[in-house]
Amino acid sequence: MATSPKEHNQRQPLGWLTLFFALLVAILWIGIPILRDQFLLLPTPTLPSLLPTIPPIGTTVPSDIASQANLLNVALGESIAPQNGSNPDGLIVFAMSDGPFTHIFAFHPNRLPLSRLTNHPWDDLHPALSPDGTRMAYTSRRNGYWDIYIFDFRDGNLVRVTDTPEYDGWPTWSPDGQWLAYETYANGNLDILIQSLADLNQKPIPLTNTASADHSPAWSPLGQEIAYISDRNGQDEVWTARLDQIGERYTNISLGVGSPNRSPAWSPDGRFLTWGGQNNATDTIFLWDSKAPQKPAIPVVAGHNSIWSPDGKVLLIRQTDFLQDNLAGFELSSQKLALPFSNMPAAIHGMDWKGGQINDLITTHLKDSPAALPSLYTVQTTPKLQSPPGRFGLAPLIDINVPYPFLHDAVDESFLALRKEAARQSGWDVLGNLENAYLPITEPPHPGSVDEWLLTGRAFAVNPLPVQAGWMTITREERGGQTFWRVFIRARYQDGSQGIPMREHPWSLDARYNGDPRTYEQGGALIPIPDGYWIDFTELASRFGWQPVAALQNWRTFYPAARFNQFVKTDGLNWSAAMAQFYPPEALQTPTAIPTLTLTPTISPTIRFYRTSTPLPSPTPTSQPTRRPTWTPLPGASQP
Repeated sequence: MATSPKEHNQRQPLGWLTLFFALLVAILWIGIPILRDQFLLLPTPTLPSLLPTIPPIGTTVPSDIASQANLLNVALGESIAPQNGSNPDGLIVFAMSDGPFTHIFAFHPNRLPLSRLTNHPWDDLHPALSPDGTRMAYTSRRNGYWDIYIFDFRDGNLVRVTDTPEYDGWPTWSPDGQWLAYETYANGNLDILIQSLADLNQKPIPLTNTASADHSPAWSPLGQEIAYISDRNGQDEVWTARLDQIGERYTNISLGVGSPNRSPAWSPDGRFLTWGGQNNATDTIFLWDSKAPQKPAIPVVAGHNSIWSPDGKVLLIRQTDFLQDNLAGFELSSQKLALPFSNMPAAIHGMDWKGGQINDLITTHLKDSPAALPSLYTVQTTPKLQSPPGRFGLAPLIDINVPYPFLHDAVDESFLALRKEAARQSGWDVLGNLENAYLPITEPPHPGSVDEWLLTGRAFAVNPLPVQAGWMTITREERGGQTFWRVFIRARYQDGSQGIPMREHPWSLDARYNGDPRTYEQGGALIPIPDGYWIDFTELASRFGWQPVAALQNWRTFYPAARFNQFVKTDGLNWSAAMAQFYPPEALQTPTAIPTLTLTPTISPTIRFYRTSTPLPSPTPTSQPTRRPTWTPLPGASQP
């Protein structure tokens, strides 16, 4: 039926309205994911992949170098003997944790065993050898505060370079040996100063004076450039300062290679600069060529940081772990192992490598060779707790506030010694209040928890409340595809007599609650470096055999899964073996199999345990009309 013009005009707007809503739905369907990916999700930083070969950069690193994968495998622990009788000259000096203190050692894998240079009841850090190898500058707290000293190997004289209540550290020499650049902590910030050694009364010259943290200087052998680490852009990057320029003095040379960066080191000819960073969540050494400054640095080998041999042919790599550090030297021209892997017994705090006169001068100044680190505790097991044989019992923890004040009988002495030393260094009883120690097997574990070490009695969890109070902070580290945390505790006395300024940016787990979807998805965010003096509790705990526990995979969305405050002393045992020291096998068996969770739902088949009879169909009666009888009249009968 034909419609009137009036009816046609009334129906037409409805069609346009339907089309409008359809287009709107399509736009939203396509646009929302784009907006979400662009603005809500944290963008993934672009990092250069490990290159198969190192490009030609002169005589030090030729172009016919072996594959990068082989070098990485060697650096990660493959045992290879020194090649072609390589025996680099000079000696290596480094500061290393030594009992309750940090002392300076001399070492060479092929020439000199681990030998002490300092052995006093105070801390010595960051040794730096003079260009001719006759003197050593280092940081020391021998007078109760951090200052810089110079020791002369020729006559044994010790000269004090700085005398301030503030922290002064990380010295580096000018090529002529007449100046020192170093980092200092003043006004709540790290900056770099330059001091004349010809006239110690001369006031130091500030190289940096910004609100950012500027530290870890390295003076170029060419003389007119100092590399250092700065977070002026919000993350730790490598910068250089030209001493022969006033304008355009500072240059960021680590753009595009990721963060954080640490410990720059120049090659002896001043052409190349290496530093430690992160590439694909792995500690990596980066190499930058000053003759091609516009090209980004390239990753060359796995490691935390590195230094150069005196002839510039070997790169000494330091790989760090929570319980020990490793050193190995690689010949860059062939990627062969020039110095064998050496397992250091403790953490290293700054190192240097020089030749020349040090080979002949250092012998008379060695305290003991070879050096053995002192024991910090003695294990004393109680016989009555070891019943039946092969099992251990629980040792009570006295004067400690914790739900279950017990630990494994083989680790309680180590814990008590750590508690005492942490209190001495920080000025407050860090381990007097714990979140957990021994956790009975009857206690329900956290959701998703696996290998709960608290059940073994070999772990403890620090009270996390000091984080909220500003007395504790954590930094994030990625190792082997797992997330670990390094705990720092604030020193009670902030006059420079305890602790050291922080260099790393802490990670705030609480930042996930600030309303920003990006910080929520990544489980927190980096925050500015806090001011004041701090103690690396994780490094201190490692001296007593305690190491941090890896976070669970769901730590970004489940706060307790971060496990940042847990430490464990395994003594080489896996979790099952540690549990077997407490419980019989039948106590650890699960009577009912627990189904494995799957990421996607699956359709389960229906199982019938008996057959049910199916009733036969029966007809259903239907109503039909009732037939009325038909009357047939008899013959002769009248009709009704």
